[in-house]
Amino acid sequence: MDKATITTSAQAARRLAVTKQHLAGRLPSRATGKDILSVVRDLTFVQWDPIAVVAPSHVLSLWNRVGNFRLSDLEKLLWDKKRLFLHWVNFAASIVLTEDYPLYYSMMRRYPESIGKSWGSRKPRTREFLAEHKELGKSILTQLKKGPLQLTQFKEYVRTKSGRMEYWKRCLQDALPLGNERKDHCSRSSR
Repeated sequence: MDKATITTSAQAARRLAVTKQHLAGRLPSRATGKDILSVVRDLTFVQWDPIAVVAPSHVLSLWNRVGNFRLSDLEKLLWDKKRLFLHWVNFAASIVLTEDYPLYYSMMRRYPESIGKSWGSRKPRTREFLAEHKELGKSILTQLKKGPLQLTQFKEYVRTKSGRMEYWKRCLQDALPLGNERKDHCSRSSR
């Protein structure tokens, strides 16, 4: 069977790439959750970072693509409607579509073995941590079955000097790759 060949100019290919990145064309007059979902769907993920110099990276990325949007629309998609969730993609915490969860599930179930070779030094430490803290993991999952919790609501919580940023770092580096069942403890109610 002959395969059809598609040919195009370099200019048309560039135009398609820029358009699919939502960096061309008119911005919506009033951006909605649908516009945010469309961007995440076309980009596959939007890098998430709570640290803001001007604004957090995910807010800037979405703002450049949909214009002025309500942050509450993004928050609803993440935490209330659960149409989006946080996961590691290409070595960065990212906002991804919940409809793509089956694509990420395999990696979550195989964690830490699914960690790439470039993260090699993390793999043994992660295996060791998970093995040494099985009871802590069970306790956290049991507590989360009752619903999302603020960090300070976990019975194992101990306040440290490092504060909030250490908490976010731990959420992103240790909890998210383990799967959807552990992400709720990093919900907006925890901030």
